[in-house]
Amino acid sequence: MLAATILEVLIYAIVGNNCMWWCLSKEYGFWSKLFRIIPFAVFVVLQIGQIFMFKGVLEEMMGKSLSMKLLFICFVLTFPVVFVLSVGADIFGASDETKNSIGTTAFWILVIAGLAWSLVRNIMSVGIKHGVVFTVFSAVCVVAVCLAVFVFLVALIALFFQVLITVAACGAIFFILTNGMGKGSSMVDEFANHKSPGPVFRDEDGHLHHNSAARDSANRKIAERRNGES
Repeated sequence: MLAATILEVLIYAIVGNNCMWWCLSKEYGFWSKLFRIIPFAVFVVLQIGQIFMFKGVLEEMMGKSLSMKLLFICFVLTFPVVFVLSVGADIFGASDETKNSIGTTAFWILVIAGLAWSLVRNIMSVGIKHGVVFTVFSAVCVVAVCLAVFVFLVALIALFFQVLITVAACGAIFFILTNGMGKGSSMVDEFANHKSPGPVFRDEDGHLHHNSAARDSANRKIAERRNGES
């Protein structure tokens, strides 16, 4: 577990979010990414379950209660708390150095508080040796889980934005088709209401009329005019 945690930290420190290339590559479509993220989600769930299963086995073997919940909570809270404090400091116009100091201080306060509380309770429960070993191992496991959850959330957010963009594009197309032509009309209505021009009738002078009655009336007038001229 320690080796796996160190490997996870090193990989993410070196390549960052690119460590998720195998499920977030631009070469993959939505469903390909989704089917690659699902096994990762299962792995994260199993990794979390492994910690509590290990804790339960040790408690059953020793017959005593072990503390890990507060350690887990403090480690999980480090990311959102540091983020909120950084945003707050930015709103109040703090410098980058001040923001970094605030974030670093809050991070280590949470980490040390979680470790100290769990360490004290575990030492009181199972003694110094076993208490220290279990607390250190718990911290390693929690770090690995937090990193895995963080990377998974990054992948999930990236996938969510892809879905959001697709839905927005489909919504825009639907809006244009149903109510996007202005004046309450739509392309569908335009096609539905579009009528081909009816038949036209030409009189003897070459003028066009929309019905035969108008044409005949015009022809009679033309005939009368011609008779009068003759």
